[in-house]
Amino acid sequence: MKRCILFTLCLTLFFGCKNNPVEPKDPYQYPPITARDPLFEPTIDKKLLIMGQDLDAVGGMPEKYTEGYMDDNTLPVPSGFTTYTSLTSRSSNRGLTTVLNDGAGEKCADSLVNHPNASFNEGKPIIAIGLYMVGSEQAIADGKLDSKIEDLGDWIKGSGAPVLLRIGYEFDGDWNHYIARYYKIAFRRIASKFEEMGVKNCAYVWQSDGFNDGPNNLSWYPGDEYVDWIGYSHFTANGAWMVQFAREKGKPVLISEATPNYHDLVKQNSVDEWNAWFKPLFNYINQNKDVIKGLCYINQQWYTQPMWKTNEYFNTCDSRIQYASDASLKANWINEMKTNNWFEGSEALKYLRGWN
Repeated sequence: MKRCILFTLCLTLFFGCKNNPVEPKDPYQYPPITARDPLFEPTIDKKLLIMGQDLDAVGGMPEKYTEGYMDDNTLPVPSGFTTYTSLTSRSSNRGLTTVLNDGAGEKCADSLVNHPNASFNEGKPIIAIGLYMVGSEQAIADGKLDSKIEDLGDWIKGSGAPVLLRIGYEFDGDWNHYIARYYKIAFRRIASKFEEMGVKNCAYVWQSDGFNDGPNNLSWYPGDEYVDWIGYSHFTANGAWMVQFAREKGKPVLISEATPNYHDLVKQNSVDEWNAWFKPLFNYINQNKDVIKGLCYINQQWYTQPMWKTNEYFNTCDSRIQYASDASLKANWINEMKTNNWFEGSEALKYLRGWN
């Protein structure tokens, strides 16, 4: 009888371990670096508008990019810009000092840091960077890409700009296939390496895709002490679980990607587009203004870009506010920015926690 019990116990342990893999041992002893007030959270009742997500979409650069949001001087100036880079075994830190075109528009972080708009004469724009690391989260966790982490940290430190780093953005997106147990260690390793290097101008954003919203996201959560901002993508989902989670944790929310997919502001009636997508978005932001502190808007002609022209979700989308078919959409946008407490240009730098 005892042998039967022992045999049964061994089987239970074996299959239990097989179905529930043990968390890999963290090869690095990470100090808890963000046991602090969230870095770059606005200290007054105003929100950040960040524009992107490629150089054409941003515009305002006379040498080449002249048809973007920043070329319409009637529109409110954002506090900063979004761009992307990578940290993978195959290629890393592209799009920081040289132009990267991955099929979704040209990107160069240096060009954005040094944007010529006069609003940034007194201080650099905020730069929100999406850090792609698909397929390399285990290599990062194992310390195999430390030199590339250091290269990224050196660029951020040298940029002189407040950086919101979206590490492994849309971690829960089915298309990314991140392995949660390695993703968490990779996130912590990047943040801790930057701390060792003295990178003080980088806040860490934990960004969901907004769709797979729920307690399951906790399996990817790196821990309170490594996350400054909670982020999510706002297309047809509103990230309700992430917003509530941020509220419970006392952390600000960055709507890290937002665009009116399935809508064409240029060809369609933009009054209808405002009512269908923009109005609900801003109502949601204002209803949750206690935690939602920033919006990254994607202002581009999606269907012309190779990455998106066959993607059902975006291949009919043109989200360029400056070319809206009806002047009322621009008027509504301007009114929202003016009346509902949005920072304009480098004004935000005076009120970012940890910046001054």
